[in-house]
Amino acid sequence: TRGPSGWESIHRELSARRQRSHRGDVGTEVTTGADDLSVWAGARGDGFFLPPDAAMLAGFGQVSTWVIGQSYTARAIDLFSQGADSYLAAHALAHRITVVTHEKPENSKSMVKIPNACVALGVAFATPFEMLRRERARFVLGKTP
Repeated sequence: TRGPSGWESIHRELSARRQRSHRGDVGTEVTTGADDLSVWAGARGDGFFLPPDAAMLAGFGQVSTWVIGQSYTARAIDLFSQGADSYLAAHALAHRITVVTHEKPENSKSMVKIPNACVALGVAFATPFEMLRRERARFVLGKTP
């Protein structure tokens, strides 16, 4: 199965390095839907997403403590805490890895942005384009030999 927009090549590279996304809420968010990415990620099976581990759960506690201590609305805290974003931040914090997101830091009381959490928790983050540049991704058009 081919993934949309080069996801297959990214998957091969990250699999070779044993880097994947978190299974919990991230897997649910990514595979729930009917778009190309949801179908493609769902076809990868449960092994595509990492299960929670003790370090990630400890990181989740730190993320939860941070977000509750901020001046976000109760709804913003609930959305962040119950969705994939908090799991991504916790996993990145626990394993010292970079979160890749299209989001930009934003001062909003009604929405917790991943980059805001990353900055506060000392977690690195990058846009997908920055990640592709750092990884020296190459997309070749045409047939594969």
